[in-house]
Amino acid sequence: FERPIPVDCLICHAGRSESVDGAFHRVRFHERTIGCERCHGAGAEHVTTQKARARDGDAPVDSRGDTSIVHPGSLSRERLESICGQCHLSNGSAASLRGRRLDDFRPGQRLAEYRAHYVLDGGGSNMTVVGHIEQLQKSRCYTQTTTLTCTTCHDPHRHLPKSEAAAVYRAKCLECHQPNACGLPADGTARQAVADRCVDCHMPGTKTEIPHVASTHHRIGIHNTTADRDRLARPSLSPGTLKPLHDLSHLPPLDQDRCRGLAYRQLASKQKDPRLASTFRLRARRILQTTYDAGLQDPQLLSALADLSQATNPPIAGQLARRALESDAELTALDRANSLGILGNSLIAAGKLDEAIPVLQRLVTIHHNPVAWLQLSQCQMSTGDTPGAIASAQQAAKIGAHRAEVHDLLARLYQQAGQAPRARRHRQIAESLSRAGQDGRSR
Repeated sequence: FERPIPVDCLICHAGRSESVDGAFHRVRFHERTIGCERCHGAGAEHVTTQKARARDGDAPVDSRGDTSIVHPGSLSRERLESICGQCHLSNGSAASLRGRRLDDFRPGQRLAEYRAHYVLDGGGSNMTVVGHIEQLQKSRCYTQTTTLTCTTCHDPHRHLPKSEAAAVYRAKCLECHQPNACGLPADGTARQAVADRCVDCHMPGTKTEIPHVASTHHRIGIHNTTADRDRLARPSLSPGTLKPLHDLSHLPPLDQDRCRGLAYRQLASKQKDPRLASTFRLRARRILQTTYDAGLQDPQLLSALADLSQATNPPIAGQLARRALESDAELTALDRANSLGILGNSLIAAGKLDEAIPVLQRLVTIHHNPVAWLQLSQCQMSTGDTPGAIASAQQAAKIGAHRAEVHDLLARLYQQAGQAPRARRHRQIAESLSRAGQDGRSR
């Protein structure tokens, strides 16, 4: 109930969608499934032309001669992979360029003109957990040719049945390699065990529950299969260093630093190990603070620096968040919600509850979050607005019914309002949830 699916996720899971009124959790769909325009660009002129030719009895324009849409197969390898990379680069760390958003990207452009992607280098293994394109670009098959790319093996217009996949992919390999080039004997147990399927050995699969991890190893090569699978399943605890996946020399040095700092912040948010998360957050803060001091202070940087500063300096974090919100339209839905939350926390810490209330009221309209409703309720209770506090706590309970602190607050509020039966009911729920939580921690 608490985990929203924002527009940033839906870019790869729906055709076209947009945030409603800047909200993090409310989305309007314009196209539900990934459509033609995601790869071919705007298609209105193409459709109009082809319909007119059909109506007039003319033959359709040959696909290669039709300049009204983008033909990925006619693009350079980088620009073709930029189309695929909208979604298949999603596992690494990335940062949108200043003034750019991923949903502004159009087929035929370079993805690096909109987003800087990074890979973690030296994190205990040169096979860190990454997505398809990062892995493919590490392959000798890729680096020693200029033509091998995503569409060499994958037809985006066709879902390949499993019964056909082995033969189709083997045939792709044999367009460059000879059967006798394999270092193992054709009649040996290793090749026989996989029915001579090249990809079973040279692009081994792995089972993992990590989201957005390539389950088929796209670094084509000779693998120690067990070790590779272990590395995919267990990311290294060595910090490593972020390196740009693409050439970013078109960006000024300060913008390169900005992107790297934002990428470290994103990387920190993905860590399960608190030591790694802390290391990456410290790097992000150091880089972004230096960039800020040098004069680059766009809204996204201000929002990120506010987040990275709130644990150690709430007043400064609040000031940064307030400045970020002055350019509200330039913020992503997530950064907008984070900035409002940070500003609200800063005002509460300063005892400025009357100022915190309108900030939190705006936050709860754009973020489906029980903690924000709980904070709003507490502020309203402290300023004497018991009915408002009850209404806000009820909203918190609808979203976070499993939170003992929400029911505890409702019990106190109902007691103040003279509604003893309701107060007793929520006190019992709070006690039950607290006991359940203690039992779970003791196991």
